[in-house]
Amino acid sequence: MTPPPVHVEDHPERQVTVGNMRVAFWLNAVFAVFELFGGWWTNSVAIMSDAVHDMGDAAAIGLAWWLQIRSAQRANDDYTYGYQRFSVLGALISGLILLVGSAIIVREAVERLLAPSSPHAEGMLIIAAIAVIINSYAAWRLHQGNSINERMLSWHMLEDVLGWVAVVVVASILMWQPDWTFLDPLLSIGIAGLILWNVVKRLRETLSILLQARPPALPIEQIKSEVLAIPHVDSIHACRAWSLDGERNVFSIHVVLQGLAHVREVAGVKADILRILKPYDFHDVTIETEFLTD
Repeated sequence: MTPPPVHVEDHPERQVTVGNMRVAFWLNAVFAVFELFGGWWTNSVAIMSDAVHDMGDAAAIGLAWWLQIRSAQRANDDYTYGYQRFSVLGALISGLILLVGSAIIVREAVERLLAPSSPHAEGMLIIAAIAVIINSYAAWRLHQGNSINERMLSWHMLEDVLGWVAVVVVASILMWQPDWTFLDPLLSIGIAGLILWNVVKRLRETLSILLQARPPALPIEQIKSEVLAIPHVDSIHACRAWSLDGERNVFSIHVVLQGLAHVREVAGVKADILRILKPYDFHDVTIETEFLTD
């Protein structure tokens, strides 16, 4: 699966993001095929089920990869702010897939508790060791990124890493205690619970961005106070701040002025406002000036 070529802005950090997702996609897709053969070899329903799960992960990562590339396209007449929010859409879809996947894992774990089975422990151990190495590398690559899309996908990879670590532990124990088959489903439920907890937090962050909530680290009241302290500023309204993708924030404000005699004084007020906003590194700033009338 290779996304179609599109014209993107040449930002090194975005190229790194796309590269991380490309590596994670191919690792996941190739390993899913390997798992299918491994599940057949070990006669392990758990590994076969995880192969299907990994194929779903690969599809989610592939979609997120494509959306991340789209998010770097330049603004045009249809998307005047650019395509950055495509990255947020990718995070939302990935989060929903994780929720569904975790729910399926819990259901399968409960079924295994009710009807225990004894897989080929030695074969599971070999496959799980390979899986931990591959998925750990993919998770590390995605964890280095800054985009919300990468952060959400890193939980896909971490879910797989923890799951396979659990398989290593369970397989090792089952080699010595074949009757302890209940450990596998119990660990699966615990891992699914951890993933669900963190994915729900990420989904809340994603939905906050999509609903254009104020970026949580932005002191909007402090900004308002500093703007109101500028000479000739009578009042402000429509002071808004939101995020395009969790990294690039947008700010707009309407400023009512009084006691100005020259146009250059208006430019001076705008320059003062921009100095106040400079530490926050906004991606886009709009300052609308109005004049107090009697």
